[in-house]
Amino acid sequence: MMRVQWATPAELSLDAYIGYLAARNPPIAQEARADIQKSTALLGDHPFLGRPARWPGLRELSLLRWRKIGVYRVEVDRVLIVALYDARQDLSRMTPQE
Repeated sequence: MMRVQWATPAELSLDAYIGYLAARNPPIAQEARADIQKSTALLGDHPFLGRPARWPGLRELSLLRWRKIGVYRVEVDRVLIVALYDARQDLSRMTPQE
């Protein structure tokens, strides 16, 4: 099993999204955080679960219930979540940062 880590920009995106939800519905915010973390943790056992990303060397994991896309890179000893985007964004204008 590989370890799954979140790059700082991805963590900040997750925190911002959870903060947005918490201001409106705290129980849903807790559920969203748990579900997103559980879904991305699966990548430790199944790193190629997502599809090839629009960006070279990266993969995407759809988090449909929350309308999010996790962008990650499979490395030798870990899976690094590099970005968390809203699926409704124009992703052709986005560039994942680490």
